[in-house]
Formats: sequence, C-alpha cells, structure tokens
Amino acid sequence: MVSSAVTKSISIDAPVSKVFIFVSNLANWPKWAIANVVAVKPGAGEWWAMETLTGLGRIRIRPDEASGALEYDLISSGVQWTVAARVVAKGSGSEFTLEFSPPPSISKEAFDKQVDLADKELARLKQLMES
Repeated sequence: MVSSAVTKSISIDAPVSKVFIFVSNLANWPKWAIANVVAVKPGAGEWWAMETLTGLGRIRIRPDEASGALEYDLISSGVQWTVAARVVAKGSGSEFTLEFSPPPSISKEAFDKQVDLADKELARLKQLMES
C-alpha cells in the first residue's frame, strides 16, 4: 500500500472559467486524459461509462465552480480512485492542480505509473486550452 498523496500542477495561459468548464465536462476527457481515457458516454445517474486502455470503467465528477474545486471518482480495473482537482487564477491565466491519493488496494509501482502518466495529460490540457 502507498501512503502519501502526490500533487501535480500546470500553469495554463487561459482564463479560469475556460479551463474549469472544459475539465468539468466529462465529454472532454478523451481529448485531454489521453494516457488513460479512450472514450466516455453518459451512463446511469451521475456516473458515465468510461473506456480506458485497460478496460471498461465508470467516472463521475463533482464540480464546484465557485471554489474552482472538482473531485473525480473513477472505478477501473477493480480499483476505485478519487482525484481532487482545482483550477485557480494565476496572473491572467490559470493553475490546474491534481492531487492523487492512492487507493488502499494499489501497489506503489502501479500508483507511481498512474501519477507519471498525469504529466502527459496535463501537457495535452495546456496545449488544448492555449490553442
């Protein structure tokens, strides 16, 4: 079991509202969460069906635009994750932050691999938001 959370962030030259609206829309996930999410579609209730590189899963988002906070709940490959995210102002742009807290059932190696993939996804998000 892994015990500590890992935080990743990226500066984006785009307004907070633009970034928040984009990342809080699950339909956009295949565009930027490219290391993990292949496709999503609305499912039962607040959960969406998600196709990942390792199989099928589910995802839901709990956004709070007033604070810029979002929580993503993901279930994939038998592992349930909650990832906390936040979009805050940084000058005329934004800072997007993800905090990964490891689920109890994941190995350190698997957790580290998933966290490392976030760098690729954050770079893609930055590219999309700045173009």
